Amino acid sequence: MNFLDKFNKLVPEDKIGIVLSILSIIALLITLYYINSLIWIDEAFTIAVTKKPIFAMFDDLLHDIHPPFYYVILNFVFSVFSFLKISIDEVILAKLVSAIPMILLMIFSFTKLRKEFGWLFSGIFALCIITMPHMMIYSIEVRMYSWALLFTTLTMFYAYKITIGSKKVYWVLLTIFSSLAMYTVYNSFFGILLIYLALLVWIILKNKDELKKWLLSSISTVILYIPGLIFLINNMATMGQFHLIHEKSLLLMNVQTFIYVFFDVRGWLLSKEVFPYYSFDFLMVLKILAAFLLAIAFLVLLYNFIIKKRETSFLNYGIIIFPLSIILGIVISGLMGTAFPLHVLALLGIFWISFSFLLSKSYSNKKIFLPLIIILLFSSFVTIGSFVQYEQENRLCLEFR
Repeated sequence: MNFLDKFNKLVPEDKIGIVLSILSIIALLITLYYINSLIWIDEAFTIAVTKKPIFAMFDDLLHDIHPPFYYVILNFVFSVFSFLKISIDEVILAKLVSAIPMILLMIFSFTKLRKEFGWLFSGIFALCIITMPHMMIYSIEVRMYSWALLFTTLTMFYAYKITIGSKKVYWVLLTIFSSLAMYTVYNSFFGILLIYLALLVWIILKNKDELKKWLLSSISTVILYIPGLIFLINNMATMGQFHLIHEKSLLLMNVQTFIYVFFDVRGWLLSKEVFPYYSFDFLMVLKILAAFLLAIAFLVLLYNFIIKKRETSFLNYGIIIFPLSIILGIVISGLMGTAFPLHVLALLGIFWISFSFLLSKSYSNKKIFLPLIIILLFSSFVTIGSFVQYEQENRLCLEFR
């Protein structure tokens, strides 16, 4: 029996999930195809510092605005390739390292999520995690965002697993992934904190016997992060100096950055002081339309499954945890006098895994499911088009070097 015969025997929702999965794989291949050696200043800093000996690297990172784990990963990869005397463009290698978490998330979707929920959920999540606004660009940027995205997403998933069948391995993985997330991007803390608080509420309401395990995991996470406090304390002074020029409009800058990261909309929505380089063209119009439609999709799912209480899974919480994380991050950042910039990307996995779950659960209500899946596809194609245009312009820059 060939693939088409097997495919035809599947139920419609599985067929849709497989088609979405194939689209996500194509998008991932497009992302990898456009990897090139063009980088910007932050990426150049990343490569420069990770090529140093490990102790010299840590000395530099004490004055950076990011925790060290991602740099350790990249330093290790560079060291291995140097030891084996494998010659490869260091920028290309670094971008491939950034793509690894996205590949792992796709594998996670096609294995864990598919077995747990079926093809529809798996396909929706795979498409979201690679083709929603900014995902493709930051999948191959020489920065830490994709790795933090992986860890926060897995933290949310294993918190969910605990709520349906508590096992020691789930608590261990929750503790490990939450710690790694905070060691990769500081702003992961807000999402991790709210996941733990949501899990606490769930345990109090549903299964108080798990309270000791929750407490042990929480304490373990704090203990594991104690070495990270050395970097955090040193980094706080650097962060305050780095964002001093935006102090007068810090709240506005944080809100604008969130809009930019989540919806990939700039132009008239954002001040030129923060984002001076943009063009208002047809693609920007499509981005604005996609942003508007995604916002509608979010509100529809929020109302239909959360407010109406039609779905009681812990994965529901993610669609609330994400915006609350942003609000908490903006408030705390404002009190500290620092910005809450692109690091919000680390929290997007929490949102998209919940969004995908709720959208897959709406399949039986075609009046909701069909319009929302069309919105999702429209936004995906806009993101792919935007990414291809951006990378083609980068290739032109390389040609004129």
